[in-house]
Amino acid sequence: MQPAWHPAGDRLCWVEWDHPNMPWDGTELRVAKLAFPEDGLPVVAATEVVAGNSQVSVFQGMFSTDGNSVLYVSDETGWGHIYRKDLAGGRWPNSQPGSANTERPPGAMA
Repeated sequence: MQPAWHPAGDRLCWVEWDHPNMPWDGTELRVAKLAFPEDGLPVVAATEVVAGNSQVSVFQGMFSTDGNSVLYVSDETGWGHIYRKDLAGGRWPNSQPGSANTERPPGAMA
């Protein structure tokens, strides 16, 4: 769910989980590098999990405007906080520590 294109158009990120689990049970944020065959549509060349697991929910993945990192909401602390992961390697700490949620429920109006 929640697919997002990289600003350069050569990557895609999305959230996925394994049925029968539900997204609030645990999800993974994946980033895929795309290949562009001359005779067809883009295909996934490689994929990696950048956040989440079967016990941690991740939502709302998106790329930064410069394309160097991916931002997402994770409940790994028990609260929905915003995180930023540098695609070259490191993860930055969450942007708002404490006891507050920043995600919105599925289907909520923006």
